[in-house]
Amino acid sequence: MIVSGEVLINHEEKTYQLGAGAVIGLSEGIVGMASKYSATTNTFVEMKIIPFQKVVSIIKALPPELQAIILNIVQRNLQFY
Repeated sequence: MIVSGEVLINHEEKTYQLGAGAVIGLSEGIVGMASKYSATTNTFVEMKIIPFQKVVSIIKALPPELQAIILNIVQRNLQFY
């Protein structure tokens, strides 16, 4: 997760600018998909690492209906990726 600074995500012919609060790579990790973009920065960036295992354990503790909703949202977002 970006705490401060800006990260540029390059994917195909597009560039996206991400700032504080943006989470990079979590959706791909949840569905076991490799990243298809590169990330660069021109400024100092402070990041917080969110342990993927912690996220998975939290999701697994949810009721199956909420797990399905999260997975559906992640997959839908990755369709545009």
